[in-house]
Amino acid sequence: MKQSFIEALTAFASVLEPFATEPGGLEWDGQEYRRPAVDRYDRGASTWHAVCRALVNLLETQEGELSSGQYAYLDRTLFGGMGSFSDLSLDSGKLGHEGAQANVELNSLRTLHFHRTRR
Repeated sequence: MKQSFIEALTAFASVLEPFATEPGGLEWDGQEYRRPAVDRYDRGASTWHAVCRALVNLLETQEGELSSGQYAYLDRTLFGGMGSFSDLSLDSGKLGHEGAQANVELNSLRTLHFHRTRR
């Protein structure tokens, strides 16, 4: 179960990463840090990117499986009610096709991982 959450959180962070660089910030292009050509910053994406990465780091260093309390917390944080990760939608009006495509990917990943992590 822990590995399923790690995979889900890593996938979510990967989709959100292009939108997590604050305006004026630098992005790693694989060879060097550069200023992005277009402002693709989204505050929600940036926040959830950080949360997903932090949770992955915590889970990867933990020995053993998730406790029932940890499972409940992760489930509520990702798939719970208002304010959970399930509510995140990038502003495709501002972010254009990239934002709309990211929303499609996020919805697909959320559905997949929601069903995969059901006990």
